Amino acid sequence: MLQDSLSEEVLVTATRTNSRIENLPTRVEVLGAEEMEEESSIRPASIASLFGDIAGAQIQPTSPTTGNLDLRLQGLPGQYTQILRDGVPLYGGFAGSFGLLTVPPLDLKQVELIKGSNSTLYGAGAIAGLVNLVSKRPTLGTPQYAVGINQTTLRETDLNGFAARPGQRWGFSAFVGLVNQKEKDVDGDGFADVPRVRSLTLHPRLFFYPNAHS
Repeated sequence: MLQDSLSEEVLVTATRTNSRIENLPTRVEVLGAEEMEEESSIRPASIASLFGDIAGAQIQPTSPTTGNLDLRLQGLPGQYTQILRDGVPLYGGFAGSFGLLTVPPLDLKQVELIKGSNSTLYGAGAIAGLVNLVSKRPTLGTPQYAVGINQTTLRETDLNGFAARPGQRWGFSAFVGLVNQKEKDVDGDGFADVPRVRSLTLHPRLFFYPNAHS
């Protein structure tokens, strides 16, 4: 019976259709409001550590002096990861080092990630993948206010505030973040392991609603 099973023919057929990549479904990984709130309590200054638990994503320090880092997707260098803010590439060539270090989670509604061949639709800078940072928006009839204060054992002080208020025709949201990181020699070898950083982030937005559906 073993010989008979090995001699049986197996016929495999397949069809191939011509499909444009922009018409194919895209898999998008979303880190929602729950992850943003959790990150605000762990690392309120930036979203750099948020990508540590995502498959295929790696945070790589690039400069111990300034603390800059790159976001590597699927093993490719950080220069091939495109970072958008509300669908717009605002960070230019400093997307990996600059973008992740200056965006606090309190200012975000969610983070969207696209990995794979479909990310190349966004240009040569998105060969590895795409990260879209979606800002919080005012919710009609529900004003939003949030304040966060954090002090770490590495001598870092973070003060973040967010406010959003909608109206019938107009709305606004505003974020203010202050980071004061003092230099810290962790291992006591006479060299600072954590650099000194002082930053102020302002992100005001104004919304206009022409009608109830726009």
